[in-house]
Amino acid sequence: MEDLLIDLDGPSSTSTQLSCTFIKSGPGAPLRTLIVFLNGIDSPQTAWYPVIRLIAQQLAAGNSPPILMYDRVGQGDSICSNVRNRDVMAAVMDLRALLERIAETKLRVRKDEVNTIRTMLVGSSIGCTIARLYAQTFPRTIGGLLLLDPIPTNRAITSLFPDARSPGFFNTPLPSPITPALYEKTRALVKNNICENAEGIWMDNVCDYLPFSSLPKLQGPKPNTPLVTVVVHDPDVFALQMKEVSFYSLDVR
Repeated sequence: MEDLLIDLDGPSSTSTQLSCTFIKSGPGAPLRTLIVFLNGIDSPQTAWYPVIRLIAQQLAAGNSPPILMYDRVGQGDSICSNVRNRDVMAAVMDLRALLERIAETKLRVRKDEVNTIRTMLVGSSIGCTIARLYAQTFPRTIGGLLLLDPIPTNRAITSLFPDARSPGFFNTPLPSPITPALYEKTRALVKNNICENAEGIWMDNVCDYLPFSSLPKLQGPKPNTPLVTVVVHDPDVFALQMKEVSFYSLDVR
């Protein structure tokens, strides 16, 4: 693995250097193919290291395409003079600029030929939103999308939790030990975690970019592409795992 600090150009990335990890391909890897991992909100690229260890055997065999992991603005070791007034489109444009730099410096592909690279995006949480928006903004450039626990884009995330203050809330009995106060506390925690992130990403306009969960139809470089795979947690398993995370550890007594 090679650690890099990549300078970006463009109005959305003033004085920005993204911390990256690049793993070169082996002799048996397909040409002009790149796998890019996209982190969740406030989650550094190191979160993907266990995944890399799992595919180490393929890497050692020399048949894996090159892999790119990176910290977005406000994540990990990346550097930026301004992490405010950004949204998911700013993250998309930073990704585009990064791919152009990686194409030139690591893949021997000219900047103006970056669309000829068969790019595979692996996203987690908001990384899935960035992946979808990138594929929408730059059609016919993405060969595959692997979306892990994507966040909804066609409605506010807080809407996943019923509003205890809305009319008709008490028409349905609540299972023990859930209370209206717990719903309110959960909605507030989710809103604060999403809106007050270290990346400075403003989430309120995500629905403007991706208003439908199944649209637009994405166009890959070849017919029947990109290949899209969506993976979500089993709800019961997810609840048990998140119970160990302080953000979701609510007192239900």
